Amino acid sequence: MPYRAVPALILLATLWPLSSAALDASDLDDLVGWTIVASSNVVDEFEGCDFDKNIELDNGWVLTCLTYLYSYSYRPEVAVFAKEIEYQGRAYWMIKAVIDDEIYDMQAIAAR
Repeated sequence: MPYRAVPALILLATLWPLSSAALDASDLDDLVGWTIVASSNVVDEFEGCDFDKNIELDNGWVLTCLTYLYSYSYRPEVAVFAKEIEYQGRAYWMIKAVIDDEIYDMQAIAAR
């Protein structure tokens, strides 16, 4: 390899990381038994979750955060998962959302 090509390779390596912070299979253990119910995008900017913060989606849904985690991205994709549970004779949907490689707990929704 010519000497002049080495700086270009170093520059390329700094601009194109070899690893990413993507979810891998072990991160999805908490979603076993859950069902994907929607795929959408966050309307405008996403600055993570804070307790009781509403997150508006392009599909018209509004999710309410039950966890805190800061991150930032513009119009990230969202996968919404649901799981039906029964509590005191009433059915509820528990909700989780995957946004920017993080799993967020969202507010439960009464099903009936």
